[in-house]
Amino acid sequence: MKLEDNNMCFACGDRNPFGLKLKFKIKEDRVETQFTPKEYHQGYNGIMHGGIMATLLDEALIWAAHARGIKGVTAWLEIRLKKPVSTGEEIKIEAKILNSKGNIFYAEAIAKNFDDSVLATAKGKIVRKA
Repeated sequence: MKLEDNNMCFACGDRNPFGLKLKFKIKEDRVETQFTPKEYHQGYNGIMHGGIMATLLDEALIWAAHARGIKGVTAWLEIRLKKPVSTGEEIKIEAKILNSKGNIFYAEAIAKNFDDSVLATAKGKIVRKA
């Protein structure tokens, strides 16, 4: 499988009209982004859908790998949803690579609000692809 970027990624693609359009910044040993869910990102009224949170955390893990020059895919993802996120509430997401073994990279991500309350966490395994 060859990984090609055509800017249509649901999470970070500039060309995807339905996407989240995340922009990541590299900060020392991690990557960071911010996101504000809109009404159309909700599950229950006024609460962001958990699947959107899963997407945010998964994408952050992949970008943590990209920051190290690793092209890969998520092979395993474990998410803990800790607090609901209100639509309109700006959140920040960070991720970093913890360690590696061959072509497998272990990473973690965390989502917080701007009061630094933890909203969700994720651990994942990324497999390098050429």
